[in-house]
Amino acid sequence: MNDSQMMFYNFILERTQIGKEAEMEVLLEECFAKQDSRKQTLQDMQEFIPKMLALLRLGCVEEVRKIMSSFYPEEHY
Repeated sequence: MNDSQMMFYNFILERTQIGKEAEMEVLLEECFAKQDSRKQTLQDMQEFIPKMLALLRLGCVEEVRKIMSSFYPEEHY
C-alpha cells in the first residue's frame, strides 16, 4: 500500500460503521491491489464505491462522496 492509499484507508476506516471494519478492510485491500496491478476498471469502481458507501456511518457518507467525486464523477456510481 502506498502512502496515499494508506491515508485513504485510515480515513475510511475512521468513518466505517462499528462492526463493519473487517469487511471494509477487505474491500479496500482488494481495491488497492487492483490499482497496484493496473487492472482496475471503471466497472470495478462502479461496484466498489456503492459497497464502500454502504459500510460507512450515516453521518459520513456525504463527506466521503464529495472526496470520491473529485476522482470519480458521481454519474459513474
